[in-house]
This record gives sequence, C-alpha cells and structure tokens, in this order.
Amino acid sequence: MTDVDLCVNCYERTYRDVLSPGFFAALAAEHDRRFARRTVIVNNVDDRAGVETLAHGLQEQGELDAWFFVEDLIGDALSRTGLARRDLARAPYFTDWGLVLVTAPGPDWLVHCDPEVHMREPCDWVAPSIALMDGDSRVMVANPRWHIAGVGDQTLARETLETAGDFALGLGFSDQLFLCRRSELAAHIYRQRCVASRRYPMANVSLSFEGRIDAWMRHHERLRATYLRATYAHPDEIGAGYPARSPREKLGSLVNRALIGCVQHAPVKRRCWRAL
Repeated sequence: MTDVDLCVNCYERTYRDVLSPGFFAALAAEHDRRFARRTVIVNNVDDRAGVETLAHGLQEQGELDAWFFVEDLIGDALSRTGLARRDLARAPYFTDWGLVLVTAPGPDWLVHCDPEVHMREPCDWVAPSIALMDGDSRVMVANPRWHIAGVGDQTLARETLETAGDFALGLGFSDQLFLCRRSELAAHIYRQRCVASRRYPMANVSLSFEGRIDAWMRHHERLRATYLRATYAHPDEIGAGYPARSPREKLGSLVNRALIGCVQHAPVKRRCWRAL
C-alpha cells in the first residue's frame, strides 16, 4: 500500500477537537484506509503550550505522528515556494497553513482534510485516485465529490471536462479535502494569476492558497479528479471565519462577481476560463 500522510489543519477554534483522543482514528475510518502518518498543522492559536501538551499526549498513545506550528516553518515554506511574507497580504492565515502543509516533512502523498468536513459514508477514495494520478500526468489533485447544504454538488457538472471510469476530470480546486503529491505543490507555483480565481470567497481580500493553486492549474492544463462514488459534506457554517471586509474590499467583491459573470457569459473564452 502506498504511504499517505493524513493531514489536518487547525487553529484556535478547532485545535481542541483535532487533538482529542480518537479524532484521527475516526477520520481514517471515514476514508476506510490505514494511513502511514498522521500530521497536524497548527496555526494562529493563543495557548501554544496547551497545544503541545495535547499533541504530546496523542503521540504517546500512538494516535499522532507529527505536528507543526505554521509560525515555525513559514519562513522555509515561503522560500521553497518562491514567495515573501508581503505576498500573503492582509489575510495570511488563508495561505500560510497550506504552504507549510505541502513543504512539511512527510510522505510525498498527502491527504488534507479540514476538521469540519466529513465523508457522508466510509469509502477508500484514495487508492483509486492514486492509481488514476499515476496513470494520467494531467491530474494534479483528487477529491471525492462534494455536497453543500442546500446546494448539493451542482457545480460539478459545469466544471467537468471529461470522465474516466469513476472519475470526473475538470478544472477547479478546493482546499477542504484533497489528495496531492507534496513534490508538486512544494514548488514555485503560487504567483500565477487568473481572472477565474476571483470567484473564491477570499479573492476580494487577497489570493488564498486554493486560489493560487487553481490559477496555476488553469494556466498549465492540470486537472482535478473527482471520485464520483464517494461524497464529503461541507458544514453549514463554512465562511464564518472570514475576516471583516473594509469598504474597499466589499467593492472588490462586487467587482470580482461582475468579472466572473462577464467571463461566464462571454461568447469566446480563454482556455483558463473554461468550466466557469
């Protein structure tokens, strides 16, 4: 079995749940897989010593292999990905954790799972995704299909360019749950820009980790593989942690929305605008 690192990013509101006994066992069971390593990325917490105590306890019980504080590794992560602190703009917490995630020590393959996202039914979507990615170099990331409360996965059909067995191949990227190779994401890929990435919720404030990856994938013909036989669910409150917007940022949100609308209805689209 291929070694895969099961990674979870947490911060002040979520670290107590992530570092509680049984959390990783339950999470691995949702993905119906034994993971070679279990890693926590810790960002923006008030009580670092308290985090250390909880993490050490889980490590002693054999439930956690490693934990990293973003503040300790962000300098190296920025250097390896070709960015500077000023590039993270006003909302660094929506980018820096991802850079540390993909540059932290561990197996090349990793699954990142937001602690508030859960599989609707247990399913090993990772093994077939690795097999697909090993055989199709166009695919850069993979994930199960998604379900948003009240919305479902209505964007999936629009984003799909082709199908391959149990997978829908298309454009787009979400940082909530994904499989990738560290060696591909720990690279100079984060300065790419694309109008399409203005559709992300944080684009009015600064380009986020997921927006930066989306831009790179669109401009370099890389695909996202969605495994159609497994589904994960968004919590209803996603977005509650976004920072308050200034008047200028509120205007930027309106401008971004208008730009995306124009792109969606344009009779002729650039290739990076496909599937919007």
